[in-house]
Amino acid sequence: MSLEKTINTRATSGTISNSFRNGYKVQITWKVNSQNVANNTSNVTVQAQLVSTGSSYTISSSATKNGTLTINGTSYSFTFSAGLSGSQTKTVFTKTVDIPHNSDGTKTLSMSTTLGINVTLSGTYWSNVSASGNGNLNAIPRTSSISLSASNVNVGSAITVNINRASSAFTHKVFYSFGNKSVTISTNATTSASYTIPTDHATVIPNAISGTATISVDTYNGSTYIGSTSKVFTVNIPTTMKPTFSSLSASVADGGAGTSYGYLKGKTKCLLTINGASGIQGSTIKSYNISGGGFSSNASSFTTGLLNNSGLITFTATVTDSRGRTSDEKTVSINVQDYNSPTITEFNVIRCLSDATANDDGTYIKVWTRYEYTTIDGKNTITSKIDFKPTSDSTWIDAGSINTGTYMVIGSGGIATDKSYDVRVTIKDKIGSVSKTMVIPTAFVTMDIKRGGKGIAFGKASETDNLLDIAMDTTVRGQVNTNALNFADYKNWDTGNFNETGGGASIVNDNEGYKSLMILGNRSGGGDRKISMYDDVFVSGSLNAKGVLQLNSHMTLPNNGGSWLNGATNGNIRGSQQSTGSYHPIISQTTSGGHKISLGGLGDNFGFHTYLASRTENGVDRYFRFACNGDRINTNFSLQSENHIRVMGNNAYYFETHGGGWHMTDTTWVRSFGDKNIYTGGRIKANTALETRYIDSTGGQLDINAKGNTLFINTNAQSGANLNINRNWSGSSGTESSFYNNKGNGWGFIGNSGQAFYRVYGAGGSVSDRNKKYEILKADIETQYENVKDLNIYNYRTISTLNTTKEKLAEDFLRNNFLDEQGDYITYAKTIDSTEYVELDENLSQEEIKELRIKEIVEKNPQFGECKREDLSLGCMIDEMPLETTFYDNEGGDGKSVDMYSYTTMILGATKHLIGKVETLERENEELRIRLDKMEDMLNGIINRG
Repeated sequence: MSLEKTINTRATSGTISNSFRNGYKVQITWKVNSQNVANNTSNVTVQAQLVSTGSSYTISSSATKNGTLTINGTSYSFTFSAGLSGSQTKTVFTKTVDIPHNSDGTKTLSMSTTLGINVTLSGTYWSNVSASGNGNLNAIPRTSSISLSASNVNVGSAITVNINRASSAFTHKVFYSFGNKSVTISTNATTSASYTIPTDHATVIPNAISGTATISVDTYNGSTYIGSTSKVFTVNIPTTMKPTFSSLSASVADGGAGTSYGYLKGKTKCLLTINGASGIQGSTIKSYNISGGGFSSNASSFTTGLLNNSGLITFTATVTDSRGRTSDEKTVSINVQDYNSPTITEFNVIRCLSDATANDDGTYIKVWTRYEYTTIDGKNTITSKIDFKPTSDSTWIDAGSINTGTYMVIGSGGIATDKSYDVRVTIKDKIGSVSKTMVIPTAFVTMDIKRGGKGIAFGKASETDNLLDIAMDTTVRGQVNTNALNFADYKNWDTGNFNETGGGASIVNDNEGYKSLMILGNRSGGGDRKISMYDDVFVSGSLNAKGVLQLNSHMTLPNNGGSWLNGATNGNIRGSQQSTGSYHPIISQTTSGGHKISLGGLGDNFGFHTYLASRTENGVDRYFRFACNGDRINTNFSLQSENHIRVMGNNAYYFETHGGGWHMTDTTWVRSFGDKNIYTGGRIKANTALETRYIDSTGGQLDINAKGNTLFINTNAQSGANLNINRNWSGSSGTESSFYNNKGNGWGFIGNSGQAFYRVYGAGGSVSDRNKKYEILKADIETQYENVKDLNIYNYRTISTLNTTKEKLAEDFLRNNFLDEQGDYITYAKTIDSTEYVELDENLSQEEIKELRIKEIVEKNPQFGECKREDLSLGCMIDEMPLETTFYDNEGGDGKSVDMYSYTTMILGATKHLIGKVETLERENEELRIRLDKMEDMLNGIINRG
């Protein structure tokens, strides 16, 4: 009979055995004598052995037998004798060889032996008996591992590479790469190397504040290359690295007064220019900002509107570069001088005598005036001029100048009593001028009929044919019936007095085209006719404007809560085109609390602007406005809605600064825009189900609280469902998982009496219900005793492995992180857990993208693999355990795990057998003690007789 059994060991030295019959084993022992780091080899001694496990198990044979021992694929033949004494371990062949390791330093050594014993044992013939298995040799340290002193480093700062080398003979080449920058840090580093990142490396990321750099370390043994490893870290642009500009300059811009007088209120503007703006280390200037005095602009140079406030005005400027960094502020201040156009505060003319005595029949004119002007620190001067003419003439006569607050007599006695005269005063400074005209009537005549009889006047001389001219206040006791009321003379309102100057306007009761009361204004100011109303005008009906309704000041609506400003379908309220940077409200209202809200434009923005009652300088406190040159509504209000806020289509609530938000692309899911993470310090609640691929506990502990109820984790499969837990445990680095009781030591259960596990793989209990078992036979406790007696006890450390390949883990990672909504692999760059993944060519096929991504994920995730634990353990080796204590059956066993229930039962059987042996020895010891006592009594009797 031939029997062969293969067992893979999990030790760096040990035994591979096969109990081919009760009491007999064939085994291989192996031992690593030494390891050569430079040559990457282990010197190993391997022995083939025949073993008796008890004193009654012998083999009587003196014939020469043939055997083979295969080590790492090489077979060695030998001869031996099969003779074996009880409890003997007989070495039949020994071989020492050098075993080369894999390039990464690991080695699984395969070994097998076949012994042709050709003997009959208890009636059964055994020809060849074999044992085979693998030994995992200690890995020979190869490529040095590295760690970095920091994961984030500013340009201009240093980073240190700490090198953990396997041999003091190893040296290293250390490299740094960042974008197009590549530097050899060291060619002969031992345990560390440092490198200060030059500030000009910031040019690699001109449009970002951080990027990913790589430190690579090549390991050498002398001149022999062993391997390479690398780590990435983040290079940051320090906050001190920001754009600059040399100055903000200000100069006078003409607003109607020239530039020689400096800044004048209402007459000049200010030209503001940002000078010498530049980015830093590769960045470029992307935007400008200038503000102050109620003006603002995003241009590098702009001209304000008219400066309407006097005093000191400070302008502030900044620039922002392509990294989003904003420069330090620079300011410039200007002093705006107060300026008012010349004004005539008083002006009066009368007929008089040569000594200025008032006389209605005088042939002189007395002129008296008072005027004001702004001196502009002595730069401005004023001139005055008096001229006159008969009202009916067109040519003015210069009468000279007049000082303010004085009078002068003009006319030289030539002022005719039968004519009216226009008298004009003109005041002019270097910027502007102002004039006023008054009319001197004819000499007083109660009634005068013009020669020819075609004109009549009352209170003055008649000067015009076909005219009734009245120069006295007139009271009409009855009605005045007329087709039109024409104003033959212009009237000038001045401190309550009217003076004649000529002109024309009318009020017409029209019954033709307009069929309304028409008021025709005058043209005394030049251009279009104008009607001015000094007092309040109340309109009980509608006020319709066929042309433009122009407001030089403002329109006030009554505060009774029922006043409205309405426009027809094609009608509107229009504001004139505004100057850049100036604010132009077209509707403004003050609240009961003194706050103001205006509707108007600021630059290319139009909307509502509010000003708090406490504001004392130019500026805006809150706004809600449209960007006319874009597609946005901007506001710095908090938005409060008592109804829905609706977003149409697939658009999102978007947080622009951080690139995330909320949106919907179907009728089922509310989605995170930009696939941003969702963070809350509170709770996330789902009334039905929480659907997810992973629940990742970043704090190291995941608590699931059933709040006093039963917690169900349902794998929801028809059969064969698994609950897998694969996270690092709380001790040394590894991949083992733990179920533990954090309330203290005590009982715990996996399953219960109604829902039991037939076997639990690990340290714990197992079902022992007789009704759940079959083929129940009493085990031989002597055999268990022999099994336990033969077991070796080892100290060891374990290797944790993932039951998959790095590529398979990378493929899972790819599916979970690099698929778009259509299920296609993405090509754009992405950062996951501080690891940056590069952008790929969007023209690649899906298979090419998958291949490149998996390769990149494997390279950047060295944790995808096995991990050696450092804690020291105590136990036995599975290849030395009896078959019935291992998992080989259809419940998933592979011969490499111990059935702890069977194991402890074996210990129990061995213990029972040991108890029996002890009891037997105690009985035999008692019998011997009695016999010794008897012998002692006999000896004493002999001695006494002697």
